[in-house]
Amino acid sequence: MNRLTSVLLFATLCLSAALATPASAAPGYCLYKQFAPKLRVWYPVCEMPAASKTDCDGIISANRVQVEFGEGECSTRNVTAVCEARGRRIFFYSGRSSDLKRGCEQYLHGALRDTRVSNN
Repeated sequence: MNRLTSVLLFATLCLSAALATPASAAPGYCLYKQFAPKLRVWYPVCEMPAASKTDCDGIISANRVQVEFGEGECSTRNVTAVCEARGRRIFFYSGRSSDLKRGCEQYLHGALRDTRVSNN
């Protein structure tokens, strides 16, 4: 094998590997209102990641309404708390920390971070 053949073979292998690797989808999010039946309260919520509108359509229920898909990441402006559950991050924009903690741990089986973030 001569040097030119080696270079061409190497370039072909690199190109094949690059084409075979799936492109990662741009991150997205689902913005919606979540109802807490025991408290009779609606919470504005943002959940990510979501790959497409179909992901968001899959979470629509009687307790989750006004569901919208957005590209990018959830806003961190005025976040009250973040629930990390099932490999997802759920941002709450209102509510008492104690209520959100109970809901996150008992119903979503996640861990709550009280943040009170006010940027972005």
